[in-house]
Amino acid sequence: MRFVEFRDVEKAIFESNRGVLGAVLDNQGGGGDIFVTPDGIEYAPVNGYKFPTQQGVKRYEPIQDDETPSEENGSTTGPAIKTPDEQFETELNEILKINPNNITWCGGQKPSTGWAALIVELQSSQNIIYVGKYFKTKDASDHIFWQMSKFTADCTAAGINISLKPNAKRTGTVGSVAMFPTNLKIEGSRIPVDAVGNTLRSQMANFDKVPEEEKETIVQLIENLGKGSVPINPQLKANYEVQLGETAAPVALQRGFGVSGNYQDAQEKLLNVLEPGLTWAKMNSVEFPQDVAEKLIDSYMYSAKGTKIGVSSKDKKGGAPASIKSIIETIDAKRAQIVDRVPDFETRFKDYLRYLDIINQSSGKNMVLNLAVDLGMVNEDVARKFADVVAKEPNNVEALRSVDGTGKFYSMCINYDGYKPKDLSHPMYAPGYHAIASLSRMVCNRMNEPQSEVYAFFSTVLESSNMIQVKTAFKASGDQGEFNGFQVIYPPVFDGLILFDTGSYYYATAKPGVLTFKFFPGKRPAS
Repeated sequence: MRFVEFRDVEKAIFESNRGVLGAVLDNQGGGGDIFVTPDGIEYAPVNGYKFPTQQGVKRYEPIQDDETPSEENGSTTGPAIKTPDEQFETELNEILKINPNNITWCGGQKPSTGWAALIVELQSSQNIIYVGKYFKTKDASDHIFWQMSKFTADCTAAGINISLKPNAKRTGTVGSVAMFPTNLKIEGSRIPVDAVGNTLRSQMANFDKVPEEEKETIVQLIENLGKGSVPINPQLKANYEVQLGETAAPVALQRGFGVSGNYQDAQEKLLNVLEPGLTWAKMNSVEFPQDVAEKLIDSYMYSAKGTKIGVSSKDKKGGAPASIKSIIETIDAKRAQIVDRVPDFETRFKDYLRYLDIINQSSGKNMVLNLAVDLGMVNEDVARKFADVVAKEPNNVEALRSVDGTGKFYSMCINYDGYKPKDLSHPMYAPGYHAIASLSRMVCNRMNEPQSEVYAFFSTVLESSNMIQVKTAFKASGDQGEFNGFQVIYPPVFDGLILFDTGSYYYATAKPGVLTFKFFPGKRPAS
């Protein structure tokens, strides 16, 4: 099975857990990273092959051979057995028409208890190379993850000396490289702003998803902030701007380097209000949250007295995705100030406040169902029973149908036109998950009516938070680069559409998760 033939659901999995197969996918789309040898030969990963090829079969194990007579298979005591090697060779010949000896194998021996394999086809203008590696098993989604940095290291150890060369036409970030604070191992504790550079230097050996040759560059970009350009890889410009910008922003704010926009306004109307006499220069420590996926805030800055503000660091294009939790925390902390600024806040937005209360008191398995009860889409007894079946027997269609005695609620969910999974044969597919995923979209659609009011609610809350937005700009000239601008936005401005959203938590192949909200830059409410 060619990688190009893999199903859409698998492509979505690769986007979140990419590895070398993500590069294959990108190259099939015409814009992927490639590899280069010391003498300049470029190889593109053009195909990936997962073995066993059958969907749902996680690894090769000895199986009964019903096709070959026992005497031909060498068995005299019972049914003939087909070994993992024999099964693999059969499938390999069917797909690639090659022998296992024509593959360069990386990273050790086959597991003795059974195994899976991933083969990557590398293509140059001169030849084709097949590189393979054995794994214990495919994962629950039938994926095999071979990290990009590990792939190049394994190939080099096996005699194929290659290094990563990001696609020269790329305008976005290089997916195999990550420079967020979590990757730089500086998250989770307060750091003196003046010591951020030294802290990075002390953690260089532990940097995650950062090529060895980029580690010193990252440190220098922070240490030299405001002092001039440093040598860079121009193909990683977007990574510096978008990812490393989260580390650079609080340093620039404290130093007053390259700042523009509402920098002084934020000092007078936010810092000085929170702590009289407080200036940016006195915000002397910074903390990068560990839970990056669920936070509106990318960093927190602190004064010596403990005054705390949040910084939402964005590239020059802006954007501000966040979690419902962030909204709830802001309302809890700033409710009096919000009402003082918007006197009708609690009456105008009573429905949305009630939705958030339900969300805050619900677990992932019953959140959407509790909201559906509030919206009059199902009664409480049916919702409770349905949540129980989904949690315990998500594949039991009869039990799902029986919760209301008629099957109408299940049918309403499973037949919803707004969500149609493409692969009902996926090994992780469950009708119960499908029904909840559909219901989550119906619930969000109801809560998002009218869109103009939803936007007004979210923006009112966010604009009242103790936070600023910073748009970061990075300048690259040849192989030299530097951060050259930090535009402060205060109060936070959300130029676009903000809506309740299912995020990545509700699919036919996964247990129910939590709702979030999503920011759509530049879009306008439909109503």
